[in-house]
Amino acid sequence: AALQVTAADRLLAVVQVWHANGFANCLLLPLSQGGSIVTLGRFLPRLVLETIRDARVSVVIGSPFVFKALSQAADAQPVAAPAAPPGWGSVRTWISSGAALPAALDERLRGQGIAVRQLYGSSETGTLCLSGPERREPGSVGRPVAGVALRIVDGQGAEVAPGTSGEIEVRSAALFDGYVGDPSSGPPRTTDGFYRMGDLGRRNAADEVVLLGRSDAMINVSGVKVDPREVQAVLESLPGIAQALVHGMEDAAGLTLIRALLVRKGEISTEEVLRYCRRQLAEYKLPRVVEFVDSIPQDLMGKTARGLLEN
Repeated sequence: AALQVTAADRLLAVVQVWHANGFANCLLLPLSQGGSIVTLGRFLPRLVLETIRDARVSVVIGSPFVFKALSQAADAQPVAAPAAPPGWGSVRTWISSGAALPAALDERLRGQGIAVRQLYGSSETGTLCLSGPERREPGSVGRPVAGVALRIVDGQGAEVAPGTSGEIEVRSAALFDGYVGDPSSGPPRTTDGFYRMGDLGRRNAADEVVLLGRSDAMINVSGVKVDPREVQAVLESLPGIAQALVHGMEDAAGLTLIRALLVRKGEISTEEVLRYCRRQLAEYKLPRVVEFVDSIPQDLMGKTARGLLEN
């Protein structure tokens, strides 16, 4: 209901339907409303843009990875159409899910006439929040959709005041019962039926939910918690870096260090990277291991291949 899809809509299924977002929002949603589904044999950014234009697509659901690729393709070879100069004037709604849409990418897309709305949810819960197309605070995923109760709690489970960060808990009729093949794997509910998402967030002045990262993704450096997204954002603001991935690793002594995998654009050295980081970050947040790689593989939902970290 939050997406307001009707029988008149033509929805482009970019996200794989074996993913919860693709199955629920790209397949079941348009079918339940009598809408049309436009599919692609494979993901090629240029092909996606041409399909949007030629099939008069009205709803596009993707991920930050997808939208970054589409933005780059549009810059490289603009797609023209008589009725709409950019070639995507038929689209009334752009939705991104799977990960937070970076602020810089959001601005770039808006400059290309693409105002992306952010959807927040999970396989276990379905859709929880959906933002509007207007500019918003970085990390904001809008307000909870109808039927979803969402709260933010501290370490003792007490709900915190607006503006205070904590862990996100939700309750809705769409919450899963457990995992197939494991009857004892019910969701980790609180005594009053809320599900712990494992995400950190807060509510801003507009009562929107702002995501701050994963509670289990924090890097514990000598007892001090470091959010890898903060370090990653600094690295990706460096002109010579195209992409960054930050995570924790153990050294030979078993101590946790911050490791940064970087994709270069142009010439840049490790020394330049660290010099830049020292101007932006506290000493304990600095990467202790910096490695340059050709690429950081991701799937269409923007999820990083775990094998890269393990190897």
